[in-house]
Amino acid sequence: MNSKNANRSSSGKFITIYLINDQNFLELLDLLVSETKEFEKGPYILNDKRWKNSNIFYRYGAFERILNEHGEHCIRDEKGKLIEDQRTPFYQVPDFVKNFDDYLDSMNTSETAEKKEKSKLQKYKIETALNYSNSGGLYLASKKKDNQKVIVKEARPNAGLDGRGNDALRRHQIERNALQKLSDVDGVVNLVEVFKEWEHRFLVEEFIEGQDLRHI
Repeated sequence: MNSKNANRSSSGKFITIYLINDQNFLELLDLLVSETKEFEKGPYILNDKRWKNSNIFYRYGAFERILNEHGEHCIRDEKGKLIEDQRTPFYQVPDFVKNFDDYLDSMNTSETAEKKEKSKLQKYKIETALNYSNSGGLYLASKKKDNQKVIVKEARPNAGLDGRGNDALRRHQIERNALQKLSDVDGVVNLVEVFKEWEHRFLVEEFIEGQDLRHI
C-alpha cells in the first residue's frame, strides 16, 4: 500500500476504526494519540486530516458498501439521500458535517503548532502536473523571478517505496547526489535547489526542451 504505484488515496493507512457516534470519536482521538506517541511519523494520509501532529488521522466516509446506479461508492446525508463518498487524494467533508469539522479544527493543533516558515514553493509558478504517483507529484513550473522553466519533483516521506525499500525522500537524495557529482558533465540537467515545504521535500531541476526517451 505504500509502494510507488499504489493508490494515493489509501496510502499510509494501517488500521481503520469505525466509531459508533461523534462522542465515541472524540473520546478516542486523544487516547489513540497517547497510545501511539512512541512511534515515528508515518506518511501523511492524503485524503485524511492529521490529529494534533500525531499518527492519528480522520475523515468522514462510508464503512459499508453502498453503490448508486453509476456504481459509485456512496454515503447517506442527514435526509437519507445518497451522495458520492469522495475518495480523492485530498481532505474534504460533505456539507452536512462541516459544522462538526469546524469544531474539530478549533481543537486540532496539527496544522498550526509547527512554526511556519516562508514558503519557497511560492517562488515558482506551477504550469501543469506531468505525473502523480504515491511518491509525490511531478510538475512543470517556472521561476517567478526570471521565468526560467524548471521541473519540480515532490517527495513524500515514508511513501513511494521501491523494490529495495527506499522511500521517495531516499530516492531524491540519490538523485541529488548524482546531479551534484555530474554537474560539470554536458547533457546533464542542473540542480536548482532542494527544500522542504510542509511535510514534503521538493527537488527542483532545470527543464530541457525536447522529446523524452520513451517517445523516441
